[in-house]
Amino acid sequence: MSRGLPSGSTQGQAAIDAFAEPVPAPDRRDARAIVSLGSNIEAREHLAAALRLLAARSRLIAVSRIFETEPALGARGPAFLNAAAMIETELSPAELKFGLLRGIEGELGRIRLPDKNAPRTIDLDVALYGDRVIDLPDRGIRIPDPDLLAWPHVALPAADLAPDWVHPEDGRRLAEIAAGLEGGSGIRTLGADAVALPRLAASRWDGADAGHRLDGPGSGQTSDGDSWRERVLDSFLVRGRLVRIPARRKKRRVILEHLVERFEPERDYPEAELNRILADYHDDVATLRRELVVEGLMVRARGVYRRLHGSEA
Repeated sequence: MSRGLPSGSTQGQAAIDAFAEPVPAPDRRDARAIVSLGSNIEAREHLAAALRLLAARSRLIAVSRIFETEPALGARGPAFLNAAAMIETELSPAELKFGLLRGIEGELGRIRLPDKNAPRTIDLDVALYGDRVIDLPDRGIRIPDPDLLAWPHVALPAADLAPDWVHPEDGRRLAEIAAGLEGGSGIRTLGADAVALPRLAASRWDGADAGHRLDGPGSGQTSDGDSWRERVLDSFLVRGRLVRIPARRKKRRVILEHLVERFEPERDYPEAELNRILADYHDDVATLRRELVVEGLMVRARGVYRRLHGSEA
């Protein structure tokens, strides 16, 4: 499982830290983003797996149809399958790109090579993040993805998903952008059953979404407490490290209950030892240490910490 005990720092953590943002206020509304997906190695299986992981670690609202694209001119390998997914997430753009998406790529065996056209198990990118515009190519992040305006295999799935979404730099609707790139592209649309879709969540925002959508209550709003807890853990823990300390108290409590399992009940932990263990999860050990005490999961006396008996998830 991706949220197992950490063995080291998360790949891309330095990139995330470079874009560190203040913890949002508890009433912050999740951001809506479009993620582009592509694969040409066991493509159907890897697209399905990537979508399942996205659904587990964010609120997956809708998925476009699947588009089949021949490799770029001069490139070798089988045809690509491309799609787009709409999610709602608490993650910042950098956390989404370098934490969640890169983490999923790693789990699915993605190896990044100098050749951008090389075959790959899965390719995940942030195509759009609300109306945000970020142009820092030296740090490896540009949003909106420039490929939206250049390549039909990126533009067509995004437009299929959200045709009326306005590109924050170009000013055109995605449908208009896609129409200008579609001619002669040779892209083929596959049937709705081309890839097995995970359960989709209902959006907390008003408005209908394009693409495949499940009516009814979202999986993130289920009354099944265990399922909701699993969803929170999958959203905030990537390869055993916290991508961010949750701002909302209920979600923070779930994370803290998970972290406290690392400590033996009734054993004393000097502050230095406690800090070393907590640092495996997040650099802000002072906040984690304080919140464990505030939530009644640990007690502090004379600089020594102890997990309270029965403080279990």
